[in-house]
Amino acid sequence: MQLPASTCRTRIRRFLALVTVAATACQGAPTPPEPVHQQTVMLTVTDTELRPEPLVVIPTFATVVWRNAGSQPMSIDVGGATCNDCDTVLGFEPAARGARAPAIAPGDVATLCFHEAGSFAFVARVGSTEHRGVVQVGDVR
Repeated sequence: MQLPASTCRTRIRRFLALVTVAATACQGAPTPPEPVHQQTVMLTVTDTELRPEPLVVIPTFATVVWRNAGSQPMSIDVGGATCNDCDTVLGFEPAARGARAPAIAPGDVATLCFHEAGSFAFVARVGSTEHRGVVQVGDVR
């Protein structure tokens, strides 16, 4: 006995749908997209001051730019968990307790992104002057 053509087409469609679902399930969960760095804040470090102020408040996945407007090389130490692997990191390297930018020439910048909420103390040194501040990331209480 031969099945009607419409029944055969229906069975083929169901079979193809099952194969498609099975193939999709075997691929695993899709990889979530990388978070986008949504904000950049610039700090200007001179021989005598840190502008605009030593407290920087940013959301998660934001980037801080330190600009050396001083007359001597600048170093920066940032404590805590920072992102050292992002493509937005410039001039910083991993350190024992966070990240360090060892020698930023006058007129140059160093950038660091922050992916986790928290308060991260930093020290920017120009010559013998230390400028201390805090990067507050996300909703910190």
